[in-house]
Amino acid sequence: MKNIALLMLIAVIAFGCKKKKIVPEEPAVETVFPNQVNGIPDKNKVLLIDEDFNSNNNAWRIFYQPNNFDNYMKIEKGYYSFYNDGSGTMLNHSNGFNFDQSKDFEIETKLNATTKRYGFYWASNDLSFAHLSYRLEFDEGKMDFVDIAAGFDETYVVRDKAVESTTNAVIKIRKVKNKYFFFLNQTLVYEGPYLPSKGQSIGFYFMGRGNFDADYVRISRLDI
Repeated sequence: MKNIALLMLIAVIAFGCKKKKIVPEEPAVETVFPNQVNGIPDKNKVLLIDEDFNSNNNAWRIFYQPNNFDNYMKIEKGYYSFYNDGSGTMLNHSNGFNFDQSKDFEIETKLNATTKRYGFYWASNDLSFAHLSYRLEFDEGKMDFVDIAAGFDETYVVRDKAVESTTNAVIKIRKVKNKYFFFLNQTLVYEGPYLPSKGQSIGFYFMGRGNFDADYVRISRLDI
C-alpha cells in the first residue's frame, strides 16, 4: 500500500513539473492609418513648428500702409491677414521654416476667407515668384493639385476634382513613406505618390476680392 501511495505521489509531482505550453503572442494591432484624418496617434507626432501669428519671427511677407486698404498683408491679433482688391492674385509666403521633408511630416493650417478661392503652397524654393513649388488650390467646390516647374510651367496632378470647399477651412498635407494624403475639413480629398521637395518656403494663395485670415500653421514630424 505504501508503494502505491509513493507511486501516486511521484506521478502527481511529475505532472506538476511538466513544462507549461508557451502560447505565442499575437502581433500588435496596427494603429496608424495615414488615409484617415485622425489616423496618426499623437504619440507618433513631434511638433516642429507652431506658428500662431503673434509675431513675425518667421519672416512672412508683409506690406501694409496705414489708411491704405487697397491691398495689404499684415500680422495682427494672432492672424496673418490680407485684403485683395480683386485686381490679381496674392502670394503670401515665408522663407523662415526649415524641416527635413525627406522624413514623414504633416502640415496643418486653418484659415478664414470671404471667398472660396484660396490655396496653399509648400516645398517651394521661392514663393515670391511662385515657381518650383506645389500648390493645393480650392475654388468654388473644386480642387487642383499643381506641380509648378521653372518658368511657371504648371502640371496638374489633379484638376477640377469636386470637393466641398468652404470659406472656413482646415487644410492638412501629410507625407507618409512615399505617399501624400491631403485633407480638407477632416475629409480626405487626395491620396497619391509623394513628389520630392523643391525647397523650404511655404505660403498662401488668394484669388478674388475680399479678406483672408490664416489662424495658424503647424508642422509636425511623423515617427511611424
